[in-house]
Amino acid sequence: VVAVLNGYRGERDESQGSVYIPPEDDFIKLPRSIDWRTRNTVTRVKHQGQCGSGWAFAATGALEGQHARKTGYLINLSEQDLVDCCRLCHGCQGGLMTLAYRCIFMDG
Repeated sequence: VVAVLNGYRGERDESQGSVYIPPEDDFIKLPRSIDWRTRNTVTRVKHQGQCGSGWAFAATGALEGQHARKTGYLINLSEQDLVDCCRLCHGCQGGLMTLAYRCIFMDG
């Protein structure tokens, strides 16, 4: 609600309304906490400065972590590439993770 009141409009996603069926391994007992830093699955802290590019940091951070979990190799993706090249978003004026993913998928 607060996000909507502050101007967040979001994006209609084709997957909205779909039914999520968790895989069986979702039902295993989970630990109380996980420190992903100790598992080499997150990059160092990055600073976006005065640029409203949190959308790019969120998108690259999520992809970096998932890549590390799947391959065992942590990569450092460039938020600046998304800010400069993702025409679906608005650079330092803001954007959406979903649109950033679309740019990555379309343009690599």
